[in-house]
Amino acid sequence: MCTIIWTFHRCRDRCTDEFKKPVRPEQFNLPSVMAKAEGIRGILFLKLCVTDDSVLKVQVRNGAYFLKSLPISSFVKVEIRRSISSRRRDKYAAAHHHQQQKRRFCSRVTYPALHNNQPEFYEQFTFRISRTYLEHGDKLGISVFVQHSGEEKTPEMLGGMSFSLVKIIKMAHVKLYEGAFFLLPDKKALTTKFAQDKISIRKYYDDIGGCSTSTTSSMGSPFRL
Repeated sequence: MCTIIWTFHRCRDRCTDEFKKPVRPEQFNLPSVMAKAEGIRGILFLKLCVTDDSVLKVQVRNGAYFLKSLPISSFVKVEIRRSISSRRRDKYAAAHHHQQQKRRFCSRVTYPALHNNQPEFYEQFTFRISRTYLEHGDKLGISVFVQHSGEEKTPEMLGGMSFSLVKIIKMAHVKLYEGAFFLLPDKKALTTKFAQDKISIRKYYDDIGGCSTSTTSSMGSPFRL
């Protein structure tokens, strides 16, 4: 009986230790040096599709954060937003036109996942894609915000990504965006995305002068932001 109890506790402690271990970028085929250089601190699993009547469905699934800190709380913001180039043009727009622009955009947020660096959300949001969005080159923006335990500060943006609505509509009947996307920092998150299946480790090390020949199983294009 004592042996059984000791074995049970040892297994429980080992499972707990495994759960507490920080998630590393290498678990998703991304070298740590590459993640650090590009400011990537996590990954998010998504599914995007468009119906025949131009309704965009965004399913936020789960994620993992490359953090050494204690488990943090987080939520995901999904929004339709202006592209950078459109913002520059709107700078010179009339005031009433600017108000119309603001009403054009909308956002949704998931319920917060508490104290978990490997959160599960599994929520779906829908947006009707109008011609106006496409004419202005608007984007679908997805961002992760985190709140450290015991802090009352404004949630910090961990990272995010952007998808061109024009490209999404064009690809609606060809393929779906489904899979994992790394969380890009700041300005990069406003303009582009980085899918897990677009990693080429050999291309990255060649660019920085290394001699590694290891590659991932991805057949996608070389890593580009």
